[in-house]
Amino acid sequence: MTSATATTVQFQINPDALRTSQFVPQSGRTDVAITFPGQSKDFDSTAVYGSLTFTPTGTFGETITAATANAFSDANGVTPKPGELITLKSGTGVNDGVYEVVSNNGTSIVVKSKTVWTDSSSTASVSSTSWYKGDTSTLQQRIDSDTSVDIALYAADPAFEKAFRAMGLIAQGAVGTAGGLENNQDRLNAARFLIYDATDGSAVGPAPYGTEERGNMESLQSKVGVTQAVIKDRNDKHQQFIALFQARSDDIENVDMTEAIATLLDDQRAMEASYQTLSTVRSLSLLNYLK
Repeated sequence: MTSATATTVQFQINPDALRTSQFVPQSGRTDVAITFPGQSKDFDSTAVYGSLTFTPTGTFGETITAATANAFSDANGVTPKPGELITLKSGTGVNDGVYEVVSNNGTSIVVKSKTVWTDSSSTASVSSTSWYKGDTSTLQQRIDSDTSVDIALYAADPAFEKAFRAMGLIAQGAVGTAGGLENNQDRLNAARFLIYDATDGSAVGPAPYGTEERGNMESLQSKVGVTQAVIKDRNDKHQQFIALFQARSDDIENVDMTEAIATLLDDQRAMEASYQTLSTVRSLSLLNYLK
């Protein structure tokens, strides 16, 4: 029987893959393009804004000031509004990233940095291992304080494998075609051999696929029958012990108090008489006899 397998995939991500983009103030930059929300084209700073000046503005982030007055107003058809995200990119990549607009006065906008995904390297390792180990696992059942039995029935037993292989040979091909069983007698003979060998080991002649492992359904039934007999024998023994202990328990619980007291007094008198006799015997001696 084929064991199922589970595939485990592990990924390792380069910690540099996540980076918070920060401005490096550079006055007079002209190679920066800005993409605004809803715009499919980049606006080159040279043609639209003139040169751009980047200035740190404390906790808010940075200020981008255009050399062209009112460059960030509706005059150019684009007005960055507070809360919108803009994308910056340049030839050097220094200030590339996504930023949120904080304010806009037409000539300059204040933005704050957003987390940016940059190029990253990652590796993945894939391993395939079997998660089912029950084909040949020995199952033991403790049925008594000193007795354990093996459940001698495994999925990997040759009896099952040969039977499945025989059915697979019979199922191959479609009736009336070149691959049908009626046109491939060698496959039919091989299937019959495997079936006989799998049921009771009565197959005769050479094995079609080389020497087969020993094992058949009849021997499995015998092993299971022996195990059942052992379990039944121990179970009967346990039932007898239960009946014995139950009878003793009932006798103790349902005892006649008057009879029990009378029996106890009789036993007490008998024990006292026994002790008196023993004391008398121990006091006997030759000296006392001669007296």
